[in-house]
Amino acid sequence: MKQVKFNDLTLQIHKIKDLISENINSVIESNAFIKGDFVKKFEENFKTYSEVRHSIGVSNGTDALLIAMEALSKKGEVLVQPTTYVASASMIPRIGNEVKFVDVDKKTWQISSDIISQNISQKTSGLIGVHLYGFPYDVENISNIVKEKNIWMIEDSAQAHGARLNGQKIGTFGEIATYSFFPGKNLGAFGDAGAINTNSDTLADLCRKLADGGRTNKYEHEILGWNSRLDTLHASVLDAKLQLLDEWNVERTNIANIYDDRLKNIEQITLPIKLDNTIPVYHIYPVLVENRERFINYMNEKGVSTGIHYPIPLHLQNAFSYLGHKMGDFPNSEEICFNEVSLPIFPYMDHDDAHYVCDVIESYFKN
Repeated sequence: MKQVKFNDLTLQIHKIKDLISENINSVIESNAFIKGDFVKKFEENFKTYSEVRHSIGVSNGTDALLIAMEALSKKGEVLVQPTTYVASASMIPRIGNEVKFVDVDKKTWQISSDIISQNISQKTSGLIGVHLYGFPYDVENISNIVKEKNIWMIEDSAQAHGARLNGQKIGTFGEIATYSFFPGKNLGAFGDAGAINTNSDTLADLCRKLADGGRTNKYEHEILGWNSRLDTLHASVLDAKLQLLDEWNVERTNIANIYDDRLKNIEQITLPIKLDNTIPVYHIYPVLVENRERFINYMNEKGVSTGIHYPIPLHLQNAFSYLGHKMGDFPNSEEICFNEVSLPIFPYMDHDDAHYVCDVIESYFKN
C-alpha cells in the first residue's frame, strides 16, 4: 500500500545538503556560535527577501511576538483570533496586555475588516493578525482601520513566508511583523528560530536591544531585555534554505492546485478560499469535514498521514479559562477547529502522491 507522509523535510534538505554542510562547518571553524557572521548575513538577506528595512533574528517565533509587543509599548486590550497557535495569544498577558478574542469570517476563516471594526473599543491597544495557514488576511484594509484608530498591528507571519497581497509582501503592511522558523515552516531552521521585521529604525533598534539583554555593548545594559538571540548555526541553515524558498512555495502551490481541482466538486468537504489579489504560500492545506476522527482514521488506513491545525480553539483552552468564555462564543472559530484536517503538502512532494490523496478522499465519500 502506498504511504504518503504529512511532511517530509528530508526532500528539501537533500537538494542543498552540501551548502548547509559548508555553512555549518564554516560556523564551527569560526568558533562564533553567538553573533557570528551568518546572523548578520541572514538578517540582511531575509530583510531583502521580505522587502523591509530591518530584520532582527531571535530565538523563536514566540519571543518575536513578545519582543515586538514590548517594543510597541502601548498597553490595553489586544485583539486576536482563537484559531491559531497558542503563542499568538499567550504572549499578550505576559507583558501586561489583555487578550480579547475575536471570531473569524465563516467563509475565509480569517479576520476581516468588519470584524475588527466591530471589536475595537476605547480599551483596544493593538491587534495581532495571523496569516493563517499561509493565506494572507485582509491586511491592507485592516491596516488602514488600525491607523485611523491609532492602535498598533503585528502581522503574525509565522506561516506565510513570501505570501503577497496586491503584489506587496505580507509583513510590510503594519508597523512590525513576526516570523517563526520552526523546522516544519516554509522556511525552517534545524530547531527553534524566529525574526522580527520592520521598516521603523526606532522599533528595529529597540527590538534588537530587547532581544539581547537590553545592552548597547557587552557589559552595558540600557534597558531590561531578554536573552533571545538567533544562534549562528540556525542562521547558517536558514541562509542556505532562503535561496530556495520561492521554489519551495511554488512546489507547495502546485500540490494545492491538484487538491483544488480534484476536490472542488465534493460537496461534503470544504476547501480553503484565498482572498482576491493574494498569493498564498500554503504552509497548510486545510479542509473541513464532518466526523473528523472517522475521516482521519480512514486516511490512515489507506496510508495517508494528516494533521489538525488546531483541534481546540484558544478561548476553550484551560490556559484562557480566566476570560470566562464558553462554547458558542465564537462559532466560526469553533466550526473550523472541530472540523479542520490538514492534507499532506511539502516541497518536492510527488504529484502522484497528491492524486492518491484525492483518490482516497473520493473513495471515502463514496462509501
